[in-house]
Amino acid sequence: MAKSGKKTRKILDFGRKKSQKYIKNKVKFLIITGTILLLIIIILTVFGIGIYKYEWNNKATKFMTSIFPYPAAIIDYTNFVTIKKYQEEMNYQKSFDNSMTEKEILDELIKEGVISKLAQKYKITVTNQEIENNWEELISSLPGKEEEYALFIKEKFGWSVKQYKEKIIKKRLLQEKVAQKIVEVEGLESEAKNKAEAILNQLKQGKTFSEISKENKNDSYVVTRELVNSATGENFVSIDNAVAELNLTQNSLKNVFSLKVGEISSLVKSPVVGYYIIKINDKKGNEIKASYIVVKIKSFNEWLQDHLKTYKIWRLI
Repeated sequence: MAKSGKKTRKILDFGRKKSQKYIKNKVKFLIITGTILLLIIIILTVFGIGIYKYEWNNKATKFMTSIFPYPAAIIDYTNFVTIKKYQEEMNYQKSFDNSMTEKEILDELIKEGVISKLAQKYKITVTNQEIENNWEELISSLPGKEEEYALFIKEKFGWSVKQYKEKIIKKRLLQEKVAQKIVEVEGLESEAKNKAEAILNQLKQGKTFSEISKENKNDSYVVTRELVNSATGENFVSIDNAVAELNLTQNSLKNVFSLKVGEISSLVKSPVVGYYIIKINDKKGNEIKASYIVVKIKSFNEWLQDHLKTYKIWRLI
């Protein structure tokens, strides 16, 4: 019994010592970890104050912003434009001797952030194959070889071809896809067409171009003008002149040039500008003297500028 009791006490003593050692090591670990975390928080706070309040811009701050995502702007609490990305964009613009201001560069990055949110909303992505196809199109349009362009990218921006594809090609393709989706979803084209049809109906009911112009004087998307050859200043224009002035095709203008004096065309669509309504005021041989109303299609960039107002945006630098 005595031997059994001693053995039990030894086991208990061993367990107690083991437990005490474990607790001691755990406390030590927590103290060390807490101290490290506190130091990290202090360092991040000090650099944060230096960056945002005192506008530090030395090697140390560049190093810190490269490893920790200090935000340059916050979009709706969820999306961030990091200072690292902002600095990269600054360097990219400088490589072109671009005259964009720091504010304009940050605004462009905020737009990119909003486009990214829209891409997430509509589940829009860019595939690697699409990026490769675009790269091949770019290379085939250049006089030199692919290796020469890769060297140019490295010397100009300090990027590899892979980085160029990610930073430039992928970004552009995503913006194009989002723009196409917004034009479709928001009905930007149909909005312009509906407005143009309403104006055409008013003209058919007897309203004049002058009256339409006055009624829409505060609408920048409805413009009334005389058709003029901008190169010569002449009021009589040929079909080739009209194609250049209005961004229309010859086919779309053939019916217009066949109209009689005083007649008004149906809607003539320009994919670049919008919907035209053209009135023939006079004719001389193959030339016409005309007035026109154009209802412009709101561009994606114009829509985006308005859409930005619906977001809560903080610019921190």
